[in-house]
Amino acid sequence: INISNENVVTRFERGLSKSRNTALDNCKSDVILFTDDDVKYLDNYSEIVLDAYLEHPKADMICFYVESTNNKRRTKRIRTGKFGYINAMKIISAEMSIKKASFERTKIRFDEDFGIGAPNNRGEEQILIYEALRKNLNVIFVNKKIADIDQTESTWLKDYDENYFYIQGKVYKRLTKKWCLFWILQYVIRKYPMYKKSVSFRLALKNMLK
Repeated sequence: INISNENVVTRFERGLSKSRNTALDNCKSDVILFTDDDVKYLDNYSEIVLDAYLEHPKADMICFYVESTNNKRRTKRIRTGKFGYINAMKIISAEMSIKKASFERTKIRFDEDFGIGAPNNRGEEQILIYEALRKNLNVIFVNKKIADIDQTESTWLKDYDENYFYIQGKVYKRLTKKWCLFWILQYVIRKYPMYKKSVSFRLALKNMLK
């Protein structure tokens, strides 16, 4: 497996998904990870990643555990093994690694209408994983920690408001038209204790259904 950290590309453009697609186009490594400026990798993270791909040679995408230091935005641990659409909702971008050849072969890319700096400022990670699952790529979780993430600041989530729920509804529709109503209903019910002081249940549901 080839490791390269020497290829730096600077673009004067806005959009997280655009930046990640630029990485997909220009990265010369066999395996790609996506990081943010609040991610602190363990000293041996590269060994953990490489060992996982050697242990699971048929894997097209491996997600690892990145621990959040922010108690209000905890990350989830998943059992090692293949996972599907439901567990895909628990993954953040810093936990994702992909085999570049698999994504070039299937032409899977980040949807540039989603993610920070795009019209819809989130959901790009889940959309990418859903596309990989739909194209029958081998997506697995390896329950080993590779990094910590701060997550104390967010450029897209300041508070729950009507627009927040409108965009979340668009994310679910982009993920799956067949099951988007299910995802919307479970979301407004499950998240109610978090948003009830800002938006009523009825208004949250109404905006997601838009």
